[in-house]
Amino acid sequence: MDNSEHKPKLRPIGEELKRMARSRKIGIPRFRFPISIEEAYQLIGAFYNAEVERRGYRCEFGEFTLDKIWTVAEILTSPHPRFGLIFTGQVGNGKTTLLHAINSTAKYLADCGHIDPTAYGYQYKSDFGMDFYNAKQLAQIAKSDWKRFESIMAKPMLAVDELGEEPKTVLEYGNALNPIIDLIEHRYNHQKFTVITTNLDPKEISEKYGARIADRFREMLSIVVFGNEKSFRK
Repeated sequence: MDNSEHKPKLRPIGEELKRMARSRKIGIPRFRFPISIEEAYQLIGAFYNAEVERRGYRCEFGEFTLDKIWTVAEILTSPHPRFGLIFTGQVGNGKTTLLHAINSTAKYLADCGHIDPTAYGYQYKSDFGMDFYNAKQLAQIAKSDWKRFESIMAKPMLAVDELGEEPKTVLEYGNALNPIIDLIEHRYNHQKFTVITTNLDPKEISEKYGARIADRFREMLSIVVFGNEKSFRK
């Protein structure tokens, strides 16, 4: 029997109900720089230069480097950002340096009062900023101290450097763990700000972590591709 003729005419969902539901689901806002693209570009570039010099190198701002800084400034000042970034590409093109420059810019903006750390889940202003971990280091922590690894997964802001260098699985008392997969799933589910650097391309990411995690990356992270250009280090 066809009941379609008894189906009531569907009405649009009420705006008041949508606002109510939205307010109950949004929670912590997605992280962004509350300044103009040009201001973000200048600040990230200044901290990028400082990071290179801190390591004992002379920074040369070629077109390639400036383009990546501008791209990141656009992403992080967007009114509707994703909840993280992934820098993918060859070794020696400044991915990790840019990661540190983003963190320094965020801390500077918090110090100047432009960013409220408590809005992003921090109890104390002094704790604000990304916690940095190498992917190999995370795998080792997961193996030796799972409780600590769980606390890292829950950090409000997290930087994971050299994704792909770690073993896919680690053994804990004979049990196989997939710590990076667990970390990505957790941060995806809770929409926590995450920045990742990797030498893997999208195909290699899918092969190592599976199609599900590759799909998570596409949804949660803005992708910045670093090509084969000459290293910035002189």
